[in-house]
Amino acid sequence: MRKVFVIGSLVAAACVSYIGAAYYIGGMISGNIQTYERWLLDIEDVSVTRISYERGLFKGVLTYDIVLRPSRANPMREIFEGLIDAGMPPEIKLAGRMDVRHGPWVGQFAAARTEIEAALPEELRPYLPKYPGQAPWLKIDAIVDWSGSLSADFRFVDYNGRIGKTDDIEAVKAVVEGITGRARILPVTPRLSLEMALPRFHIGNQTTTLQLEGVRLTGTLEQGTKVKVKGELAVLKTLIEDKSLDHTKISVGAIKLDTNALREWPFIWSGLSSMAVNDIEFENNEVRGSLSSLTFRSDTTRKGDRLASSASMEVGVSKISGVNFPAIAVQVAMRNIEGEPINEDRKSTRLNSSHGYISYAVFCLKKK
Repeated sequence: MRKVFVIGSLVAAACVSYIGAAYYIGGMISGNIQTYERWLLDIEDVSVTRISYERGLFKGVLTYDIVLRPSRANPMREIFEGLIDAGMPPEIKLAGRMDVRHGPWVGQFAAARTEIEAALPEELRPYLPKYPGQAPWLKIDAIVDWSGSLSADFRFVDYNGRIGKTDDIEAVKAVVEGITGRARILPVTPRLSLEMALPRFHIGNQTTTLQLEGVRLTGTLEQGTKVKVKGELAVLKTLIEDKSLDHTKISVGAIKLDTNALREWPFIWSGLSSMAVNDIEFENNEVRGSLSSLTFRSDTTRKGDRLASSASMEVGVSKISGVNFPAIAVQVAMRNIEGEPINEDRKSTRLNSSHGYISYAVFCLKKK
């Protein structure tokens, strides 16, 4: 009897502990949602209509209505302006409801978990005739750990087929395979990190082709006193070909771009940025050539209300129509740049050279 009582007590204690943990997790998730909302409200590119969390014992429901609309100070603005020209809204809307399961066990030992499968909007189906049935275009598996950090693994659907209606003579064929990624958000800092991979991308029509292989993107965004951005984009292989009368073909080996930047003013960033391109080959009906490498590097620093900036470019050994050219390097350095006037001019979309921002500059061209 005593043994049965002991076992019963242990089971009851375990149930109470489990329910207590689930109740605690519900409060923790609610607090995290409020932290995320405050973080988003501080980002000028984001408009928050609603973020609310209905907390239950073993689950909760997140309701959200958010709009991403890059400001003119955002480097992504040019892409969104292209959408305006294409007659599309220059923003991304995220709205809906999300079911969240509370731990401590949600398929693994974690605080909470949610799985999302985004269905393809029916209005897009006529433009994607080879779309794979009712498969979701995006799958997300998100986990909240015991520190409150959110990790999300995602995968986009593969597509191999035409883009455009059947009567669209400008329709293209696309192959997009294996887009996967992982995002992680630390609410206290707050800090966002992102990893993405695209093994194969091919788009083109009868005359023009663009192929990318081995694309990888990593980056972090930290929203502190100043915004910090660090990222790297690498492409293993690139091919661009135009098969029209003026046949042109460009193939590129490895491409790598990276940046480590700090936002000093709304329109001005300091930090290091670089680009490296290797094994470039090009040809058309008249010229054939190659370039071993091309690198670019810039470094901008701030001291008080002044900026200093330097840039260098190195062009490797090249060959054009059988003629060899040696490698060269170019360096430019500028000092005592007035930061605030340049920021104001960029804000008003004009640049007035009469301000005399730069006290002096140095230009150097040399053979490597």
